Amino acid sequence: MGRLPSKKNAKAFESFIAERKRLKDWDDYVAPDRSRLLRRKIVGACGFSRSVLLQNRVVAGHLLRLEKELRRRSVLRAIDGDDGEEHLKVETDRDEKVGSLEDRARLIETSVRELRLSIEAVERQIDEILPG
Repeated sequence: MGRLPSKKNAKAFESFIAERKRLKDWDDYVAPDRSRLLRRKIVGACGFSRSVLLQNRVVAGHLLRLEKELRRRSVLRAIDGDDGEEHLKVETDRDEKVGSLEDRARLIETSVRELRLSIEAVERQIDEILPG
């Protein structure tokens, strides 16, 4: 799936919502237990990756408001003692942790590359000092 700039992703999601409201076909996008919208179907229809639903604050906010609205209209079932924000918070927290781990992994990869270059330089120096 293509990665669109942030504003285009938000626009794609807004268009998705408008089209669903026009067609009144929310049931095609509702999980079997009616607890939430199916993320995989949303991203398929919008043409962006699932991470956009979590990382793009505009899209995440639209999704939260949309699911609240669909609960009020009984398209989605109500969540006892929770308006859906806690679920989004858990997903957002998890995604932030994954992002942090990915950043750490990139730093480690960079350090490993630098160490390999240093080892190669030392090996060249040794080869110059100790012939054959």
